[in-house]
Amino acid sequence: MIPHIVGKHPHRYRSNPAEKVFAERWAALQNPPSHINSGAGTLAWLLHANDRGTAVTQAPTDEEHAIAATVIQWLGSPVGREWLKETIILADQADGYACRHCGSRGTDLGRTKGMKRE
Repeated sequence: MIPHIVGKHPHRYRSNPAEKVFAERWAALQNPPSHINSGAGTLAWLLHANDRGTAVTQAPTDEEHAIAATVIQWLGSPVGREWLKETIILADQADGYACRHCGSRGTDLGRTKGMKRE
């Protein structure tokens, strides 16, 4: 079991509850049951998988955990969530999806629902 994983700004949870949701879901990914990914968390696999991607070579440091948790928390902020929405639309566009309602291919960043693949 790894220590409690928090980013650098947990004081923001009260005024930005979505940041807390993002932070808690990320922390949960860092301590899976032993039968999932050999019990290694997502960050360990991202940063320290061997060349074949079959094993984790070392555990992430406390600093690596703090940096990753801070970035994930930011994704839950109003600015981070808007960036995610825009980026998902652009990724959908790159994958060939278009909005069912307006035919947008990622140029109307205010619309994220109703996307279909063409």
